[in-house]
Amino acid sequence: WDYYVYDFVNFLFLQSDHTMKHDEFTATVKLQYLREDGIGEKYVGDIDASMWGAMLLMDKNLFSASISYNQSYGEFFNAWGFDHAFTSSLFSRNAYRDDVKSYKVTIKYKFNKHLVLSWAYADYGQSKSYGGNPSRTLYPTRDATEMDTVLNYKVNKELNFKFYNVLRTSEYESTTSDRKQNQWRLIATYRF
Repeated sequence: WDYYVYDFVNFLFLQSDHTMKHDEFTATVKLQYLREDGIGEKYVGDIDASMWGAMLLMDKNLFSASISYNQSYGEFFNAWGFDHAFTSSLFSRNAYRDDVKSYKVTIKYKFNKHLVLSWAYADYGQSKSYGGNPSRTLYPTRDATEMDTVLNYKVNKELNFKFYNVLRTSEYESTTSDRKQNQWRLIATYRF
């Protein structure tokens, strides 16, 4: 699809999925290409970015696993919740930063139709981004990482509990700047 925002950006997204079924498991290969260009008055600056990605997803009964890769060229203006990158995690969207090579590994196990445990680890290679700092004084010093562990308990059609832990380290982490996060959340949702 193509998302055109007058005087801002033109965002193109292409994806192809191919699924192969075997006796023991199902395998899906996904490929994607994203392109974003500043247009018209270019209120967000001169944007010229692209990204490609690949994912291999394996499903066997109650267990699934995937490995994903994205490579960006240039920095995306990602203001409207675009999040097509295969390597995005719960909080990190670093795949959209300037010249990033990222990968993500995900494992999911369904204990039953009510209880699912998932784990994911993403590594976002050190970018050429400056953290939105126009004076260019904030430089990436390392790869950014995120590890997500999520336990989802669906009590019934109306009530659901989600408990998760997110461990993040920013690419701006250094010996003089602690930019790590260890976050725990419990989310309860009820449908009326």
